[in-house]
Amino acid sequence: MRVVPFLHSQLQQYQDNRDIPIPKDIALGRCANWTHPILGSDGYSAEFYIDTNAPLFVSQGSLSTGGIVVTQSRKVTSTNKAKVTIAVKLDDPKFLEYVQVCEARTSRRTKGRVAESFARTLQSVPWFPRHNGWFSVSVELPRMDSSEDPLDIQSFVSQMPSFSHMFKDVDAVYFNSLSVSTSDRPIYAEALSGGRIDVTTTKAPIRGAFNATNSLSLVNLKSLIDVELGLHDVTPPSSMGPNMDCTGPYWPCPPRAFLRTRKGLIRATVSLTRAFTTIGLGRRDKKVENVLGQELLTSFETSETSEAKTIDTTGGRFLISALNKRGPIDIDFGETPLNHTLRLDAVTSFNHIKVAIPPTYEGSWKMDALKPFRDIVDESQTYKDPTGEHRHRVFQPLVHRIREQDSRDIPIPDGMVLGQCVNWTKSDSDIDAYTHRAGFHVDASALLFVSQGSLSQGEIVVTRSRLATSTNKAKISIIAKLDDPKFLNYVQVCEIRQYDEEPGSGVGIFSVPWHPHSNSWFIVSVELPRTDDSEDTLNVESFISRMPTFIHRFRGIEGVHFERLSVSASDRPIFAHSLFGKHVSIETSNAPIQGSFNITDFLGLSTSDSIISVDLGLHDLSPPQSSLCGEERLWQSHWPSLPAVQLETSNGFIHATANLTRAFDPAVILHRPHWEEDEECRMFDSSEHSIPSVSNALPITLAESTEIIYTGGRFSIAAKTTRASIDIDFGETPLNHSLTVDASTSFDNINVVIPPTYEGNWKMKALSPYRKIVDNRANYTDPTGENRERVLSVDRQNPFVEEGTVVWGRSEDPEKRSNGWVELNSMFGRATIVV
Repeated sequence: MRVVPFLHSQLQQYQDNRDIPIPKDIALGRCANWTHPILGSDGYSAEFYIDTNAPLFVSQGSLSTGGIVVTQSRKVTSTNKAKVTIAVKLDDPKFLEYVQVCEARTSRRTKGRVAESFARTLQSVPWFPRHNGWFSVSVELPRMDSSEDPLDIQSFVSQMPSFSHMFKDVDAVYFNSLSVSTSDRPIYAEALSGGRIDVTTTKAPIRGAFNATNSLSLVNLKSLIDVELGLHDVTPPSSMGPNMDCTGPYWPCPPRAFLRTRKGLIRATVSLTRAFTTIGLGRRDKKVENVLGQELLTSFETSETSEAKTIDTTGGRFLISALNKRGPIDIDFGETPLNHTLRLDAVTSFNHIKVAIPPTYEGSWKMDALKPFRDIVDESQTYKDPTGEHRHRVFQPLVHRIREQDSRDIPIPDGMVLGQCVNWTKSDSDIDAYTHRAGFHVDASALLFVSQGSLSQGEIVVTRSRLATSTNKAKISIIAKLDDPKFLNYVQVCEIRQYDEEPGSGVGIFSVPWHPHSNSWFIVSVELPRTDDSEDTLNVESFISRMPTFIHRFRGIEGVHFERLSVSASDRPIFAHSLFGKHVSIETSNAPIQGSFNITDFLGLSTSDSIISVDLGLHDLSPPQSSLCGEERLWQSHWPSLPAVQLETSNGFIHATANLTRAFDPAVILHRPHWEEDEECRMFDSSEHSIPSVSNALPITLAESTEIIYTGGRFSIAAKTTRASIDIDFGETPLNHSLTVDASTSFDNINVVIPPTYEGNWKMKALSPYRKIVDNRANYTDPTGENRERVLSVDRQNPFVEEGTVVWGRSEDPEKRSNGWVELNSMFGRATIVV
């Protein structure tokens, strides 16, 4: 099916109506005739009876959510029909107007179920009605007779992305082909048996017991796979004729299992059996049909039939593959046949793998890991010969290879010049027997911190000294906590005097690129100096941190101004309290950014899969137009740029409260060149003087008494996330300011509270049922004291966009309209603007 093109066509075609799109590959039959509400509940139900030959289940749309349970009837039935009961719980009967549940037929007239709705997914009309519902789908497979033969189902397909799946009491059912695909929903199976089984989900566990004779695939993302597996080799031995192995076109390959996830546990207990049946040993013709774009094995036709006879034997071939990223793997074995052939591949990163080889296994083994992390547990003496011949189990490593990375060589980044390295001193406390300390003193005007290696991890804390000092030196204290004194052989902590083109000096923590058995945690304390007892601002020209696996904390740094601050981390949070700077850039991933920031130029906060929660202070320090005359405006562009904030994350909310101030320090004027004055204006003599350097005029502390507060000022805030909300509020703001706000998200809500002093345009890009204007004008009074009325106007409105203005006094004033721009862009979510 089409995805993005389909979405765009539906946006133009439906525009908030109730037409429900149906996939092209499906022809609908009878649709649900909803019965009266279910007794004792707030839902409705419908029933269908479908052929069990190849049941098909499909859902589409964000209202199509719920759970599906597949069971087998305990009573013997005379028909090969499955009973499908669909119950829906809802908060409003109008919900049924937005969903459609029908019998579906493919091109081969295979019957199934389709639960359709239109909401915010790509396969439905792009708006979400204000109703909630939950589908409970019960599939009861028939029990044909009282014999022990299992119910044979050729194909079972479920493409219900927002449904949890449970297979319960189906131990007497055999699925020749089973395919289940869902998203963010768990899958559970109780003794599920089949030939070819494919199960896929994301961010939800896969649990249960699975038995396969051909192939078994369990694929997950960011969640666990905890299963019991039964692999059954039913291929006949090669002595029974040609085309009887995997290379033949009519017989299945030996069973194979494929387990895959990321950032989750893989735990499997595997049983292996070898058995085959003599039924249909003649040539088999298989039919393959296309169902919803998938080629599925639907039936076999046998040219020869004979009485079924199951033969158990030794041997058998089995293949198991487990692939993980940043998650552990644990594989154990139960019963296994003699003389079997087993190939097992288990791969992960940044975590451990444990495999218990079965006692009947005979063959080679290989561990591809660094030497300190390879463990062999020899239990061979506890096993008895399974053949009864009293043989001894021989265990022998054939190759012991030492990697080059197993050495203690510690690489140093290119372009780095090191100074003094640490001479570790041990703690006097017995409790801290494995704690070592070191210290440096470096120039506080430009600081640089770098870490590299798998052992270089911990926390860096930046504070300011409470005591006055006579030097402009920052005190850096390093505490190394470790579980083994040998850890110090694998790390190196040194003073950095130069690193490529980065300014400043500081400390670097480096370690070997491989991970020994020792665990470590560094605590780096950076204490900035206080030069005297006054409240003068300490100006730090540069603070750069490239310590990806360190938590960063800035606290107690009131009175410190950072001309440039750049922090880069990964999978570690960043916290700041009252951080004041000109150009601030902070980046991390999979971890939050929280705190309070005051900036005069630029603030960039970026993370992923986590939140941003901050208090912002934006300070416009550029001189007012009224203080510039004549050619003086020629060098206005050399004043500090206007304060701008960029907040960006994904799958995490953004919450920001901003205070805007407009301040200009006359001390800056004192640094400008000579002026020639006339009666009307002071003119700039460009022939004798050059443009002044702004860096000489700054820093400016907002606490100085020489400061003059002005109205106006220009400010910019941009916030962007996905699948999470955005909430922006304002505190104090100056009169006549110019403000730009751009907030964008998808599949969630945006809420922006416009400050009472704001005058300008606003715009909401969201579907019409999800746009809201909260009018608080009655709570505001004219901030100028002129008793003007606050005017809210809507200039344009359609199903996708709504825009207007809010001003004090006449809204037709073009100057007021150009003062600001607030835009909210919420795709498939709600946009709320408070004026």
